[in-house]
Amino acid sequence: MTSWLSSASSRAVCVLTNNTTLISTHIARIFPEISELFDSAVYASAMFKAVKPERACYLSCVAAMDARPAETLFIDDAQVNVDGAERAGLAGYLYTGLDALRSFLKEEAGL
Repeated sequence: MTSWLSSASSRAVCVLTNNTTLISTHIARIFPEISELFDSAVYASAMFKAVKPERACYLSCVAAMDARPAETLFIDDAQVNVDGAERAGLAGYLYTGLDALRSFLKEEAGL
């Protein structure tokens, strides 16, 4: 069983974006749908003084979520960012479409 999967029952979900803190601070006005889904768990890489695919960016975000890299699944549509997450010790998944993601989550995590 994959490490990130073993903690699936206590999972937390967040957004990590390579944007300024202005985005994360005003996410409710800019993208209300994102705010509804993720509440306050929207992190701008600028908060961590690093950007994806830098190791520090992922590790800082994981720490902010009070999680552990080995128990974290990172999903992104850019291979370079998935590779960066994996180098930081997270499990990575390259997003290529909703159906593929649903299938992956169902097969890997029974979600």
